[in-house]
Amino acid sequence: MKGSTPTPLDVESTSRRLERAERRVEQLDRLIEDKSRELHEAGELLRRAHDRLGGWLDLMPNGLFLLEGERVTRLNAEMQRLLGVVVGDTLDELLGPAASRVRALRARAQTESASEEVSLVGVQESIPVWLTVSPSFGESGNVCVVSDLRERKRLEHDLRQAQKLEAVAGLAAGVAHEINTPLQFVGDSLEFLGTSWDDVLSVATRRASADEVGLEELQALVPRAFTRMREGLSRVVSIVRSMKLLSHPGTGQTERYDLRVIVEGAVAITVHEHKLVATVAIELADDERLSRVPCLPSELGQVLVALIVNASQAIAEQGTGQRGRITVRAQCGPDAVIIEVEDDGPGIRPEIRERIFEPFFTTKPVGRGTGQGLSIARQIIHVGHGGELTFDSEVGRGTCFRLSLPFSEERA
Repeated sequence: MKGSTPTPLDVESTSRRLERAERRVEQLDRLIEDKSRELHEAGELLRRAHDRLGGWLDLMPNGLFLLEGERVTRLNAEMQRLLGVVVGDTLDELLGPAASRVRALRARAQTESASEEVSLVGVQESIPVWLTVSPSFGESGNVCVVSDLRERKRLEHDLRQAQKLEAVAGLAAGVAHEINTPLQFVGDSLEFLGTSWDDVLSVATRRASADEVGLEELQALVPRAFTRMREGLSRVVSIVRSMKLLSHPGTGQTERYDLRVIVEGAVAITVHEHKLVATVAIELADDERLSRVPCLPSELGQVLVALIVNASQAIAEQGTGQRGRITVRAQCGPDAVIIEVEDDGPGIRPEIRERIFEPFFTTKPVGRGTGQGLSIARQIIHVGHGGELTFDSEVGRGTCFRLSLPFSEERA
């Protein structure tokens, strides 16, 4: 009843309820304290795991960054080293011109990673890197891995240079012989001119008559001697110029170069390989664009030398005793220069055609071939020029290697 005095029973019941409530509050306090401690320990474990993960990422030899939308949320130490100066956290701020390539790769990386070579703008130089973008992991965004290609590029350059020097060394004996022959012409002509000069002086000083020294004959022979000297020296200059072009380390940058000079140089320094086994014909289209082909001159010369030497050796190995024919031709298409090196040798057997561009694959006896010529040639054309190196072959009829070099204004 309202306003009635509580009975002892009511007071006791209320007291018990309060005690139960207090015990429940104590239990809840302990539970909250335990859960708080567990959360703290879990947070500490998560922080340590995050720190360890960050440490592992920083130990990676490759650059790595996490991309969420247009924001870069994580950079490891190697990525920071590549960039040099980290400004901002958006894709454009960090990567500059390379940001567009990251977006393109992210668009392709729907179900599997997408990769390509791009250039990062470092503090002092443009850095070639291999960029891989993973598919998106929900809200975690994309993982992007960056591999510095500078050391690889340097090693590839050194390997190409070593192969060029190896080619030069292999041709050295033949080149020395080809230089020695015209120099003998020059030496013999100089000796003849020296003797003839003494005879002319004898006539001039009236110590002998014109008939006695054969002056009329000298008038016919002396111009021939000068012609032989000019031809001999021209031959030596051509060979030396070709050797210089082949052995030059190159700049790694394409330049506009006269294709005829490269082709004639390759034929000149391989003459000792082909002069006894084949006739070499040069067929260049009458197109002024061939005088300014965007290319790596030294490397392109290296490819042509390898193809001409291979063709010469293939013809020689037929053992027919008949002279073969090697044709080097070039013409311009709408957007590419097409160069062909064709021979009428034995052709390439079908079972080995898929392997001829493999590194160290060769059909030549031990000591004659390293199996690197065609492999490096293909790399020079594909990577260095952005072109293609293909071939057609028919057993018993011969082989034609075809080089396609993009003829674009951007490559010069």
